[in-house]
Amino acid sequence: MLSFKFTPSKFKVISYDLTLEQCHFTFAAHHIPVQNYKQSFQSYNNRKNKSSSYHMFFPLYIITTVTGKRTGHFYTDLSKVGTDPNAREKVVYIGKTIKKGLNGARFVNGHLATQKLTSPEYDKFFKRIYLAHVELTFTHYPELKNNTKIPLEGIKERKLVEEIVDFLERYLIFDFKPNLNTIGRFAPKVNFKWDGIIKPTHIKIKNNSQKHYAGNSSPLFNQEYLINHQKISAQINKQLKVLANKKNKNLKKK
Repeated sequence: MLSFKFTPSKFKVISYDLTLEQCHFTFAAHHIPVQNYKQSFQSYNNRKNKSSSYHMFFPLYIITTVTGKRTGHFYTDLSKVGTDPNAREKVVYIGKTIKKGLNGARFVNGHLATQKLTSPEYDKFFKRIYLAHVELTFTHYPELKNNTKIPLEGIKERKLVEEIVDFLERYLIFDFKPNLNTIGRFAPKVNFKWDGIIKPTHIKIKNNSQKHYAGNSSPLFNQEYLINHQKISAQINKQLKVLANKKNKNLKKK
């Protein structure tokens, strides 16, 4: 555990690395494990050494549709989904697995997005839910002389963790523009107390869920998905300007 207290004015994220660690078909969404930041934080910081395994924290999920062959209305071999060279995968929903307080069970009692996927227009697709683990590289000068990379569950400041998850969720929604998301598709969220979180050099997404589901293949994420600095910076600066203009107009009215 880092021994000093993080300060917003000193904290700056260099990059985010998201790893899709688990993949579930939507019909089995009730099996998705409950997420608990406190439990993961304790597990991470109680490791005997750096290479020890721990209870990972998956604060974000991505729902996709994948083209594939079926036999009538029944699924064929699920391990073959996504392996066809002509298969196409599309992000249809992005969300947080957690609620305020950094824990939650979004799928235990059903989820509105998965219910919408039962609509006839999605009948010809396989539907999958990826759970994402988050690592960040950051600076905190002068306490840290070099860039440091840790998982989100390695951070003690809960408000900072909440804001990072919120920022990533909203930025990914803005970038992918999923059909089933109604909030955040047209502008990223930029107004945070920890403003050092909003201008990373990149956001990377890589798929590591093959180990969780044998044979899992992702036409969209099997190649590393990269959102680069130029794109992020341009959109963030644009939104900051919009908010600044609104603030100035409100001041003039007063």
